[in-house]
Amino acid sequence: LTRTRLLDATVQVVREVVASLARVTLWIDRTLIKGLVDGVGRLSLSTAEGLKLTVSGQLQSYLLTVIVAVLLLLGGLQWLRGG
Repeated sequence: LTRTRLLDATVQVVREVVASLARVTLWIDRTLIKGLVDGVGRLSLSTAEGLKLTVSGQLQSYLLTVIVAVLLLLGGLQWLRGG
């Protein structure tokens, strides 16, 4: 092969690799990431709907709900950190 053809072939291979990586990244974004974000959104909406039904007007129950939520959040963060 001549030098120009070798360079053209190399550029073509690099272009195909980059295009393939772009397609994989697009699939991950559209399928996995979007699914995860949509799932978290649906979970938050359903949780809010459930909490809405527990509204009693008593400060103690609101405070208990906040404390439980904070403890769950901290426990989840601790679990994600691996410890």
